Amino acid sequence: AGLERGEATSGGDARRMSLGEFVARVAALEGVGEEHATLHAEAVLAALREAVSEKELADLTAQLPGEYAVLFERPSPVTGAAARSGCRAAATPSRPGRSRAPARRRPSRR
Repeated sequence: AGLERGEATSGGDARRMSLGEFVARVAALEGVGEEHATLHAEAVLAALREAVSEKELADLTAQLPGEYAVLFERPSPVTGAAARSGCRAAATPSRPGRSRAPARRRPSRR
């Protein structure tokens, strides 16, 4: 149903959209806020990174605007490293202070 709706909306042609518009559309479709939609998009792309070859990932990221690189910053659940496809969008390193991993609590000394 989703692909049919997309084809009906776009006439079957790909349409370029900004990262902000993409995240807003994901949020609207999922019924969540934009922060959660961003996390969901990052998780999907992290899983995709593990499922496709580096060449396929390079082909995908070459078609995306550079601003989408932030969606590829989430570490891979399998390797624990960010994508290494050599592509502009996938190769951008994480910025300090942007880790989404929960902080570990130190055991208290009693």
